[in-house]
Amino acid sequence: MSANLENSAVATGWKRSVFIPIPKKGNAKECSNYCTIVLISHASKIMLKILQARLQQYVNCELPYIQAGFRKGRGIRDQIANICWIIKKIREFKINICCCCCCVASVVSDSVRPHRQQPTRLPHPWDSPGKNTGVSCHFLLQCMKVKRESEVTHSCLTLSDHMEFSLPGSSVHGIFQARVLEWVAIAFPEINIYFCFIDYAKAFDCVDPNKMWKILKEMGIPDHLTCPLRNLYAGQEATVRTGHGTTDWFQIRKGVCQGCILSPCLFNVYAEYIMRNAGLDEAQAGIKIAGRNINNLRYADDTILMAESEELKSLLMKMKEESEKVGLKLNIQKTKIMASGPITSYQIDGETMETVTIYFGGSKITADGDSSHEIKRCLLLGRKVTTNLDSILKSRDITLPTNVHLVKTMGFPVAMYGCES
Repeated sequence: MSANLENSAVATGWKRSVFIPIPKKGNAKECSNYCTIVLISHASKIMLKILQARLQQYVNCELPYIQAGFRKGRGIRDQIANICWIIKKIREFKINICCCCCCVASVVSDSVRPHRQQPTRLPHPWDSPGKNTGVSCHFLLQCMKVKRESEVTHSCLTLSDHMEFSLPGSSVHGIFQARVLEWVAIAFPEINIYFCFIDYAKAFDCVDPNKMWKILKEMGIPDHLTCPLRNLYAGQEATVRTGHGTTDWFQIRKGVCQGCILSPCLFNVYAEYIMRNAGLDEAQAGIKIAGRNINNLRYADDTILMAESEELKSLLMKMKEESEKVGLKLNIQKTKIMASGPITSYQIDGETMETVTIYFGGSKITADGDSSHEIKRCLLLGRKVTTNLDSILKSRDITLPTNVHLVKTMGFPVAMYGCES
């Protein structure tokens, strides 16, 4: 094993895989309705485990915090919770999360009159006639008489103040800030936020190994770690095992190695290269939270873009162009759009896409942020699991601690899935 690592040599048997097709839902005569289990050499898994431990320390330095796929301490449930919280905060505070602060500044500069006498106190926030529908223009102007323009602009500077509702200073200052935000949401047309759930066509199977080695080198991965992987990928062979026997051996020239524990890690680096070239980190489009601009959330190949209408088109087209350069293709038909406002359709690249309720990572996400239907669905699924275990749970041959362990292992994860959101 150590000799293989030092010399980057890979045994021929380690390059061979056995594919076992498992039928999913739908017509069993359609190849697309099958998933595959891949059997590889156990000895190769030991070498790959050693390589993973050495490679991961380099990869983790390159991946951003918004990538939660196959990383220690993170998971799909984190991204589900992030999406749901963003949607709920948008609706809760009724603010345009991408609205520029210059809108507020321009209103203030047009309204403040330095020569006017400063009143001794702020009017009470519920003195305005529009208390049921939002703060009135009269109340806003009265507030602006006792607040300097710089203070008003500063109080509305960051989205983190809005999202976390961290109101600095006195309670009057906090009420003023909240009322200004409420007025902005009413006075200016609402700008809807679009969530684009990107679907790649066979993402893991379309990775080009030759381009992957170049990307790893650009990311700063040392050659003594990539050479064993190159030798492993060179001359890969596979066979398909069915109930009627096995097929002839055939070569695999494309995609990451199925069944390999390093494949998720390698794909994360591949996807990060696409994002960097697309310039998403430098793009101003997106949502500003706690001083950070967030325009995408990722779980391996599952990517969510967040922006306004025109900005979303720009981000999506950049991603499409950079993905095609490295061999990945976006499936526009299966790419879904969800809007925070009452939008029914969306056009991009000449195709009309309907805005729909999205299932992301097995969890239902709605535009209104309502989780009641998802809670009921998870409870029903959890009840179905316990019903299937009914004969085991009622058996006298199985002890109570074993039954409790079964319910915790099989029932709780289903019923509590995505409960963080």
